Amino acid sequence: MTEHIRTCRGCHQKDKREILLRYVLSCEKTLIEDRNKAMQGRGMWVHENPNCMKKAFNKTNIRRAFKIKDV
Repeated sequence: MTEHIRTCRGCHQKDKREILLRYVLSCEKTLIEDRNKAMQGRGMWVHENPNCMKKAFNKTNIRRAFKIKDV
């Protein structure tokens, strides 16, 4: 079985999908944690540590991750 590798939006390090948290953007432009990592749509992957979370959840990173113009 192949490992699913994703990139953290905070530190830009690649890691196993099982280690990272996944967030999706709802229709109301609200970030939702995708605990089962199965929701449809574009997702953002982040390590579960304060430094990565802080860097990942700024407006610029969110816009880039979800390819939107305003948050």
